[in-house]
Amino acid sequence: MQKQFLKRTLLVIFLSLGLLGEGAAIQLQNEHLTLHFDAQSGILTDIISAAGTRITPSPSCQYNIQAKDDSWLLPPAAPPFKVEKHSVTNVADGQELKMTLSCPGWQLEVFCRLFADEKIFSRRVAWTRLDDAPVDIKIFRFALDGLLVGQAADCCVIHPSYWPPQDFPLIGSKTRRYSAPARNHIPGAVLYNSSLRCGIGVSMQTTKSDYAIYTDTGDGVADVQTDFNIRARMQKGDCLDSGEELVTLVEDSSLNEALASLGRAWTLNGFSCRKRPQWTDGAVLYSAYVQGTTASRWVDIGGFDNFRQAVLPHLKNIGVDILWFNPFNTGRYGVFSYYDFEDGVGSEDDLAALCAEAQKLGIRVLMDLIPHGPKPKHPYGEKLLVEHPEWFSRHADGSPKLWWGSYAMDYASPGWQNEMMTLATHFISRCGIDGWRVDCARYSPDNEWPTDGRIPSQSGTEGAITLMKRVHQAMEQVKPESILLGETSTVSHLSEMDFIYDTIIGGYVFSQLPRSTPEEWVPQLKLYLDRDEAAMPLDYALGLMRFCENHDNAPAIRRYGSGHRDALLATCFLLPGLPLISQDGDVGAATLIRTLSAIRKRPEFVRGKAVYLPTGSSDPAVLTFTRILPEQFSAVAVNFSGQPRKLTLLLPPECQDRTLHMRELCSDALAVCNGKTVRSELPPYATQVFAFAAPQPFPPPAPDNKKPAAMPKVAPDRVGHSIRTDFWRAETVDGFLVSLLDETGRNVLQKMHLVSPAETIRDGKQIDYTQDISRKRLGRFSPDNEESEHLFEGAWPNGARLQSVYTTGDYSPGIRVHLEVTPAANGEQPALELTFGDDVDEWYVATCEGALRDIPSVRHPRGDELALIEKDLWLRTIRITHLVQKSGMLWQADAQPLDPQLGQICVRKGSHWTGIRFSQADQALLEDIFLRENGSLAPGLTLRLQPKGQVIEFTIRADDPPQIVSGVTTGFGWELQSDSSSHRFSNDYFQLRVNRHDGGGMAALLGKTGSPLLQNVSIYSNDGFFTSSRDPERSRELPCFGTTKNNMEAGMEVTDNVEGLVLRFSGELKRDDSKLGFSALPKVAYVAEYHLDASPRIRIHGSVTAQPRPECRGTLVWEYPLAREITDIDIQSGSGSQRFNIAAQKNEEPFWSVANDALAAVRALSFIHRDGQQCWSIANLDHSQIASLSLFRDKRGNSALRVAFFADEVCDKLSTRSFACDLIVE
Repeated sequence: MQKQFLKRTLLVIFLSLGLLGEGAAIQLQNEHLTLHFDAQSGILTDIISAAGTRITPSPSCQYNIQAKDDSWLLPPAAPPFKVEKHSVTNVADGQELKMTLSCPGWQLEVFCRLFADEKIFSRRVAWTRLDDAPVDIKIFRFALDGLLVGQAADCCVIHPSYWPPQDFPLIGSKTRRYSAPARNHIPGAVLYNSSLRCGIGVSMQTTKSDYAIYTDTGDGVADVQTDFNIRARMQKGDCLDSGEELVTLVEDSSLNEALASLGRAWTLNGFSCRKRPQWTDGAVLYSAYVQGTTASRWVDIGGFDNFRQAVLPHLKNIGVDILWFNPFNTGRYGVFSYYDFEDGVGSEDDLAALCAEAQKLGIRVLMDLIPHGPKPKHPYGEKLLVEHPEWFSRHADGSPKLWWGSYAMDYASPGWQNEMMTLATHFISRCGIDGWRVDCARYSPDNEWPTDGRIPSQSGTEGAITLMKRVHQAMEQVKPESILLGETSTVSHLSEMDFIYDTIIGGYVFSQLPRSTPEEWVPQLKLYLDRDEAAMPLDYALGLMRFCENHDNAPAIRRYGSGHRDALLATCFLLPGLPLISQDGDVGAATLIRTLSAIRKRPEFVRGKAVYLPTGSSDPAVLTFTRILPEQFSAVAVNFSGQPRKLTLLLPPECQDRTLHMRELCSDALAVCNGKTVRSELPPYATQVFAFAAPQPFPPPAPDNKKPAAMPKVAPDRVGHSIRTDFWRAETVDGFLVSLLDETGRNVLQKMHLVSPAETIRDGKQIDYTQDISRKRLGRFSPDNEESEHLFEGAWPNGARLQSVYTTGDYSPGIRVHLEVTPAANGEQPALELTFGDDVDEWYVATCEGALRDIPSVRHPRGDELALIEKDLWLRTIRITHLVQKSGMLWQADAQPLDPQLGQICVRKGSHWTGIRFSQADQALLEDIFLRENGSLAPGLTLRLQPKGQVIEFTIRADDPPQIVSGVTTGFGWELQSDSSSHRFSNDYFQLRVNRHDGGGMAALLGKTGSPLLQNVSIYSNDGFFTSSRDPERSRELPCFGTTKNNMEAGMEVTDNVEGLVLRFSGELKRDDSKLGFSALPKVAYVAEYHLDASPRIRIHGSVTAQPRPECRGTLVWEYPLAREITDIDIQSGSGSQRFNIAAQKNEEPFWSVANDALAAVRALSFIHRDGQQCWSIANLDHSQIASLSLFRDKRGNSALRVAFFADEVCDKLSTRSFACDLIVE
């Protein structure tokens, strides 16, 4: 150590005396680091550590300005600066070098601060305009070009928040990457030498502007540019200050330690998060519209009183601590007024009563603050425009800007800040709310007509942070522990806000899961989390709102399927931060959420660090990490696969061989720990949390105080019948079960009845199926000694007839139900409802995409939208009945089909589960199945069966607890593997990937060797087939593009036997610009069907049904994009064969096209892989209803086969067109 100290001392002396051959230099140093600046130009020339590491940036222009026209005002290659003077002073946290530089038209004050006892320094520049000519600027840039640490071959550049995580080598293809607040938590990059364990990191910090870091690699060095986006017009004498560039040097450090230096630099530079109230520790956040869900068009709850009475108890039951109300002011996010409420919501007194009740339940209430501004052409907005014109962001010509269809307010305006402060404190004082979530919190648009000496970009980050600061200060004067949440992912906002969105993981990272396999995606997620959170101090990560859906996006269950939705929810709950559940995002997951909410309250999840890569996983589809405190820790495992996984979890080194008690917290699963590893088996999509702590007593189970229901009495004019088995005591009346008592005497089924479909109710033609039935036949029969059949036959006055048969066995736990309803002439086909009652403790549905498991409650007191679904004549015309996750609809088989093997729906009352089982034959008899909060004629959890014909069959089974959905369906020579909404069919010839969340199009077709053949097949139109919309902000027409790929609610049917499988998807084309899946108008319905077996042949059938659109002329195609590995195409027709080499074709035009009558001559098309061995072909074409076939190459060189259902046509009547072919993989 003495030799090392002497070496460092001599190095510092040599540097001070200029004995290292550097020549004249300006120097800044501490005991760890020495910085050299050129004495003539002032640029940084050397970074030298006491340990001998030396980094020499190239002599480029390290400070520059970009003008509004994108030109750089100073030559980038050579520094034009001249040092006028310099000085070094001691500051509180180190030493600061100040240099005054001059260059043509500018004077620069450069401040470089070297932090005491650190290898970290910062740079900041104040620019003063000297020329008479004004200049419009938009970027201040720092540049550190030519960076190299040791040998280039050992170096990579890493951006900590980059997705997918990548290392960018210095040698190889040239790459340019960037970090910015919208896509990175800590914008920055690290140049790291893995052999030397040494690196240099560059980050930035400012509260005055947006910013970005760019890195260029591939030439053996790294060029790093730090841009601060400050937009202003600078006149002579104007001075503007950039933000700070932060540079860190790390030695003898791991990559994670190098990444951590970025966040450490932020902290050393003075950044800190707000201190959050203790009541937010371990909290769970829930967002909701008090009017009703978006799916119901905001009508199914009905305001404050209904929410208080019905929804608040449910939120308490599942563990919600914070309730954020989406706006209920008139206009909602397009504000008409901040203080007037929508009709039917209630009054301020009603809101105060709700807040008081929530407080009793331990739930805090937040409202939505919408500072971006009111709607134009409404009294409030126009009044503000007249009375306070200085509050508005304006164009250069003085006209007010529009943003999100509303006036764009200037966040930097003190008057507008006062207005928001008054609004925020009013509802805290008057109604007792506990804070606000702020919409559009990141920035407001530039005010190009500013007042009070402000510059345009001041309306952005600086204005937003100042606004949040003043609002928070005002709130704390009224309620000290109130909180502010922000719709922004910019970490700098945590200085004035308690929590911000984690848009990066919720918006970008999670969305890639359905486009990959769990085995590919989970390791990337783990690496991303490891790097991202390494760069952030823990307090920053604790301030992130983690979500897999929010009110701006379609529900996660539609985008990911129920299985992956559950796995993502668990991830959000157990990572550092605040989990956000969007309204109805808990449907089918309440049991899981209640468990996770309790786990989050443990100390290690409140304030423990998260360790990712050191927590090993033996299975790539299982995400593992550990939350650690010195005294206890918990290891987490989340299975993203649709199959059970046997897991060996390796504990991080600091957690191994601890003498602590282990218990699995989610399901009390069996697990074995040997001190270093935990071995367990995870069901599909399951989460297990292995908690290690001092032993705690187990709480006693909650008593079951519910009384068994009494047997109903049969009215004298009705026919009753009893059924007795070893498992059941059942009573029927007029052929319907009216009670079903299990072994414990609890009544499982409260009511069973037929109901009229909605369109007959609307037309006044419905039948009361509960009355006026006359008995034709009643009896009990025993076809053999083991089974008994209980038969009822009857009729209604209009001629409709009923036959019901209940089959029981002496030792069987099941009751087989057969109902046959023969409608009267021209009569309706009724649905059957099974109402289990309001005493159900839990329900479970085994679907193809993962199980749903929930706690029954009335979340939608004004009812569901089943009537809307059934009376939509357009949907019924084309035989599509599904509208996924509509209000109050707990589950719908058309969108989330039952697992064909299990066919299980079950309910729990007390400790006993009762199952309703549907075989594949039973499912084939049904058009759809719905699970509802209440029935049409009786309250309580209700199963509704919609038959295709006259017969309904199913089995009621005793002691039928939830069964694990395997996620794998197999037959002779084939297998279907389902990972939530992604389905992979494989046989000996190919693998077909189909995604329900992408409308059921082929995501990929892979050959036997894994070579890609087809990808991203979809039906779409982008040339006028749909009605355009109006963009009021830019006064322009926006073309509407319709596509199956944005249909996240496609209906799906799975039919299989050992010989083969049929996958059928149906739905509507959706707007490609809609995150919520809005239909493209006029509507187009479609069906895509795949017949699969062990052969190399796929029979594909597709059809479209278009509403009339006489005003629209356009083209609607089914496009098959070819993989780039396809190089040649052979076409066989009646006149011979043609071959096309794709590379030889022109871009942006068809190179082969056949239309109308000539289609009959086309026999087959063969697509040849570049290896010459693998190819696929299309044969047996049924093209009688299509307009044309063509081959096309776009401007990027990508080629596709296009099947045109409509080709530059007007569709003036309801039209259905179809296409079918055999796709053969050779």
